[in-house]
Amino acid sequence: MDDVRSIKRILDLIEKYSEVKNISENTEIITSNIIDSFAIIQLIFDLENIFQIKIEAQELNIENFKNARTIYEFIKKIPKYD
Repeated sequence: MDDVRSIKRILDLIEKYSEVKNISENTEIITSNIIDSFAIIQLIFDLENIFQIKIEAQELNIENFKNARTIYEFIKKIPKYD
């Protein structure tokens, strides 16, 4: 998946768990209450499945999940599993 498609996929996932639609890749999702703590867990589960990655507990911080762009930059650094 290329950058644009990956970010679009992340945005789609965020909107799946939010009542807010048409957010941008730079919209802050946690501090703006776009999604709640339960939704972030669901989002992480989906990200792991879609991008074939494993997100470790110590990586769960607000800086990695600030917006769709930071989520994408974060998951690009995680090795994919086979």
